[in-house]
Amino acid sequence: MTPGAYNESSNAIQQNITWNVSNIPERTTKLLIYKAKVHCNITKGKDTNVNKVCVNYSTHDSETGSACTNYTMSGHLANLTINKYADKNSVKWFDVVEYTVIIKNPAINSAHAILKEINDTMAKNLKYINHSATINGEYINPNVINGNHTVGTTLIWNGSTINDTAVWVGTKIVLKYRVLIMPGLGGILGNNVSLEYYDPLPGHFDPEAVFKTSFRHALARDGYTPKQSIVETKNAKLMLGDEINTPVITTSTIYLKQGWNLISLPIQPQDTNIDAVLNNIKGKYTDVFTYNNKWIYKSEYMNKWFGDLSNLEAGKGYWIKVKEDCNLTIDGLKVKNASISLEQGWNLIGPVTTTQDNILLDNINVQYTDIFTYEGKWIYKSEYMNKWFGDLSNLEAGKGYWVKVENNGQLAM
Repeated sequence: MTPGAYNESSNAIQQNITWNVSNIPERTTKLLIYKAKVHCNITKGKDTNVNKVCVNYSTHDSETGSACTNYTMSGHLANLTINKYADKNSVKWFDVVEYTVIIKNPAINSAHAILKEINDTMAKNLKYINHSATINGEYINPNVINGNHTVGTTLIWNGSTINDTAVWVGTKIVLKYRVLIMPGLGGILGNNVSLEYYDPLPGHFDPEAVFKTSFRHALARDGYTPKQSIVETKNAKLMLGDEINTPVITTSTIYLKQGWNLISLPIQPQDTNIDAVLNNIKGKYTDVFTYNNKWIYKSEYMNKWFGDLSNLEAGKGYWIKVKEDCNLTIDGLKVKNASISLEQGWNLIGPVTTTQDNILLDNINVQYTDIFTYEGKWIYKSEYMNKWFGDLSNLEAGKGYWVKVENNGQLAM
């Protein structure tokens, strides 16, 4: 039965669908069944996850009425990660290097997945050693595209050639293979491995339910000295990587609820200008504040902008006020590690991490007396009379934190 009217949905707009139903005789039931695709992770507690169904009716006596019911949906999409390692950090000509590619499906906030394709684009002067590849211990040779190592080789493992393509929640797949280092090696051998996978319904593969992730790895020639890529801000030193582990461009999304949100940027934007960072929620925010011994802000009043906050960077915490629920999507660089300066008293900071793992408070390297964050209410860990209070246990990427210290120090992440 085709709907009589509907609007196209997006991540920010709910879809409304209308069916025109014919007469329903008394003491009978009509059953409407339809399918919907989920395009993002959803969890309980967000109003946008509530599906409301209403029926408007009229009787033969021209009486009208309506009845409604709600259904709250929760769940997660598969969220696989891929990483690549080598058994050597530096190499010489004719060395044999074993690569290990690990595909993980997290135990939380994920769903079962099916492998579609593993694509490993190797640098020049890497020669794949035939019949050396195993997946979970089983020999599975890849399809070698352009087998000439002088111009670079691509290895492809298609899901149809792998006996067990399922990656269940909380499990991993391990791919190993060997290469020979051929003459002509320059300073750096960089290569990129990518993964495509399905997040299917049982017994059903939807071509739109294909997701991608990737990882870049590089080897150095023996004796080569890399240059580090470091960005220094007013309160932090960020190491974005070096030429051995080239900074990886990635995307991070922060969910903002209507009103005030205390956030941070888990990655370093390529363009830190505030208008560029907040471009995808332009028109939806009215105020952005940060703190560095004084308030620095950008605020709208009577259609005019005030304040001198001009850049948003990783390592800092920000208060942002939005007019409606929305997603802030940021393009930037993963931060390998960081050192955040803390001054005596209160500091507004943000953790720098792009992994699934949170930073446990027990593992941070500074002495603090209070840490607060805000999620519609204050969540904290605070010391009073040599006793600790509150239920805050870790720092999460994308959130901002007030940290109070008694002495100046450097918080390493």
